[in-house]
Amino acid sequence: MSKITLMVLLVLFWPGFAPASGQKHVDLPFPIGEKLLYEVRWGVIPAAHATLEVLPATEDNGARGLHFVMTARTNEFADMFYKYRNRIDSFTDPILSRSRGFSKREQERSRIRNEDVRFDWERMETRITKNEEEERRGVALVPGAFDPLSVFYAFRIRTLKTGKILEVPVTDGKKLAQGKATVVGREEITVHGQTYDCYVVEPDLKDLGGVFRKSPGATMRIWVTTDELRLPVRVRSKVIVGYFTADLVAVE
Repeated sequence: MSKITLMVLLVLFWPGFAPASGQKHVDLPFPIGEKLLYEVRWGVIPAAHATLEVLPATEDNGARGLHFVMTARTNEFADMFYKYRNRIDSFTDPILSRSRGFSKREQERSRIRNEDVRFDWERMETRITKNEEEERRGVALVPGAFDPLSVFYAFRIRTLKTGKILEVPVTDGKKLAQGKATVVGREEITVHGQTYDCYVVEPDLKDLGGVFRKSPGATMRIWVTTDELRLPVRVRSKVIVGYFTADLVAVE
C-alpha cells in the first residue's frame, strides 16, 4: 500500500517547465483561489484523494510571490492498511521563474516528518531543516530551478504542441535532476462524465526514485487540456505493482 502513497505525490506534479529566460511578465492560466480535486485509484480501487490549490500571493522578506499547496490523504479503506497524510507548501517569485522554497508535513502510519527547504539564491544552494533540527546545506542550485510542487504550475504557463520536448531543473533540496517530458499526441478523453480535448505528455522517469526505481519499464502519461487553462485532468502510470490513475473530479 505504501506505493500508492508515493504515487499520490509523484503523479500530480512531476513535469514542469520554466518561463523563457529574461521574461519579466507572465499571464497565469490559473486564478488565485483555484483548487483542483483528484481521486487516485490503484487499478479500479479508490485509494486516496489529493488537492492542488493556489493561495493568495504572499510576502517573503518584503518580496511578493506566489503560494501553492498540495494535500494528499488515503481514504478510509486504505487507512486500514496504510494511513497517509501529506501537505506541501511551495513559494515562488511572482513570475514563476524559480522557487523560493517549500515545506512538507507528512504522516506515514504513526510516523510524523516535517521538513523545510529554503532556496538560497545568493549562495546558490538549498538549505534544509528537518524535524526542527539545525539547518544544513542541501544541494547546489542552478538558475531557474523549481521544487517538486511549484514545477507543476510552471508547466501550466507553457504552450504545448505535439512533438515538443520540455526540460527544467527540479530539486527536492537533496537531489537535483533535469526534468524532461515529451508531448506525444493529442486525444479526447472522458473523465467523470466530462469530455476534454487534451495533449498527452510523457515524462522521462529515469531520474525519479521511490516506486519507479524498483519498476523496470515504468511509464507515465499526463492528459492536459488544450485550452488556456491547461488543466491536468488525468495522470496514469504503470509500475511493477500495477496501474495508478489520478482523475480530476472537481475544480473549485
